[in-house]
Amino acid sequence: MEACIEDPRHIANWIRFTVTADEANIYVEISDNGPGMDKKQAEKIFLLFRSSKGKRGTGIGLFVTRKAINKHGGTITIESSPNEGATFRITLPRNLASYSSE
Repeated sequence: MEACIEDPRHIANWIRFTVTADEANIYVEISDNGPGMDKKQAEKIFLLFRSSKGKRGTGIGLFVTRKAINKHGGTITIESSPNEGATFRITLPRNLASYSSE
């Protein structure tokens, strides 16, 4: 949401949430048509204290999000390009007993 709010392109921004499932996993996809980011930025988005918001961000949110998803046996990825928005994909196992926790 913050990326869309800050979007300088003055377009009608949108955010889409979809959830699907199969026998093994739950899939959550969060997409937007915001400003997006280049590959170099996307590779660093889950690192601790990395923020694209300057002094307005702490760089903790997506780091903690990824850690929580991983602790539940899941994964989170991002696909993004400049001016093309971003898509986060989260996969979580339906049965927590089906993965081995560290």
